[in-house]
This record gives sequence, C-alpha cells and structure tokens, in this order.
Amino acid sequence: MKYAVLNWRDPFLSLAELRALTDTKYDQIHMMSGVAIGEWSQDTLSSRSALIKRNGDLIMVTNDPKEVNETLKGGCFSIDIDVALGEMREEFTPIYNEAIKGIKLSRTCEKLDMMFSDGNMILGKRKDSIDNRTLDAHNKKPFTQSGTMTARTSRLLVNLSAPRRTFLDPFCGLGSLLIEASWLGYRCYGLDFDLYMTWKSKENLKSFSLECQLVQGSASSLPFRQVDGIATDPPYGRSTKFTGELKSLYEEFFYSTAEILKGKLVFSTDAKMDFDDDLKSAGFSIDEIHFMYMHKSLSRKIYVVRR
Repeated sequence: MKYAVLNWRDPFLSLAELRALTDTKYDQIHMMSGVAIGEWSQDTLSSRSALIKRNGDLIMVTNDPKEVNETLKGGCFSIDIDVALGEMREEFTPIYNEAIKGIKLSRTCEKLDMMFSDGNMILGKRKDSIDNRTLDAHNKKPFTQSGTMTARTSRLLVNLSAPRRTFLDPFCGLGSLLIEASWLGYRCYGLDFDLYMTWKSKENLKSFSLECQLVQGSASSLPFRQVDGIATDPPYGRSTKFTGELKSLYEEFFYSTAEILKGKLVFSTDAKMDFDDDLKSAGFSIDEIHFMYMHKSLSRKIYVVRR
C-alpha cells in the first residue's frame, strides 16, 4: 500500500495529477484530508509532479500513538510532520510526543512521514519528494511576459495529459509547457503561429539544456501524424479581441487535434468559457473539469478530455 501527501490548497487537482501519474481510478484511492492512500507501483512520483508533496510506502493508519511507538521502538528516524488542518496542530503535539517517546531522531536516519488527518495518524516510509528547486528555476526563463504560465501549472498540465512518449503544445508561446515536457523525458513538439515565438521558445529550452522540435504553423491545421498527449494554454480572456474569432479558433483546434491525438487533451481557458458541446462535436469525451483561482479578475478552467 502506498501514500501521497497532496497540496491542500488544490486537493482535487492534486488528486487528478496523482491519478494521471499512477494510472489509477478514483475508486482505487482512499482520500483523507490532504493524504491519498492506494495501490500503485511507482515510487518516483513527487519529484515529477507539480502538486504532490511527498510519497512512499504506507506503514500504518491508526488513532493509537502507542501503536506507532511500538512499531518504531529501537529505531532511528528522521520524521517530518504534516497536519492537514493547521488548527489541529495543538491537538496533534501531545499525540506526536507520545508516539516518538524513547525513539532516536536524527536527520541522518531513515526518512518517515507522519500525517495527522481526520483523527488518524498516517505513518509512511518516504520514497520521493517534490522538486521545488527545479520548478523555481524553470520560472527564470530568459524570455518571459505578463501572463506566462508558471512552471508548476505547466508541469501540472503536462502530467494531466499523461503522455506515453510524445507530447505536443500547439500554442507553445514561450515554451513553458515544453520545458516541463522535455524535463520529464518526453519527445516533445511545439507549434506557434508566430515564428518569433518559436525562436524564443527554443532559446528558453536551450537555457535549461532541453530540446523540443519547434514548428511555425496554425493549431487549426496541425502538421503532425500522431501524438499521445497534448496540453496547451490557448489565447483567451482580455488578450483576445474578438469572441467570434476566438470561438472559431477553438473549434478548428478541436477538430485538428482529434485527427492526430491518441490519448488526452488538456487545456486551460477562462473560467467563464464553455466548450463542452464543441468538444463533444469534435469527438472528445470529457474526463474532468477543474477550476484554478489566479487573481480577482481571472480564474482558469482546466479541461481534461480524451479521444
């Protein structure tokens, strides 16, 4: 049995990313506040993720600190604590102290996670942690502009698209999603109508010693035969002038994507926009729709659809 510590600010997106990375269904995962427990084979999860903080092998779930103490007795451990609800920390402190009584604690010893959630203690042997350092580094691209998608959101969208080998961003812009796709090890392709943007994208990739194939072209007529994962951040909101032109662009993009995709399409748009009927007309089925608050004038809607 495995566990994963999720980002409590975005629990549903965290769970969706976990499912995409482990190829599990909702009924195969038991959710507690901030923690997911289930059966999956992967140990390397958090370091590839945007929102999964830590993961590993589950040792136990119990409401008895003495049981934890009995299990750990005689060992040396480095224990990180995670309390799902901050206001429960005072309640957790005496329980934690009883659980670790007489146990040697050192940062040089085996790493464990101890979570307090829904009145239970979840104890696990950590296998992997989120790579915040790389995510922070990827935000410092040579070329950027207002509204550029962050590395964390970009990695999230790539992971939600669950590519097997090949990944495409047909509105690649400055290459934020391509950077994450290449870093994750996928064979990646980027397309943009603006040739200068494809050059900037290439330079941004090069700055991290990463590489994708970049093409100038239109998302309404994709020059690729087949890909198995597409994620993108098309133009929307105040940056696009005419609603009619925007709608036509999306419709043509959906039909063009449907011809080459053997897997999932993930895209971000303004939360006020609704493309459910357009997607179904193009032959897509909607897996999930998520909402992500950005600031007071913008919330993103994230579609996860498949052919």
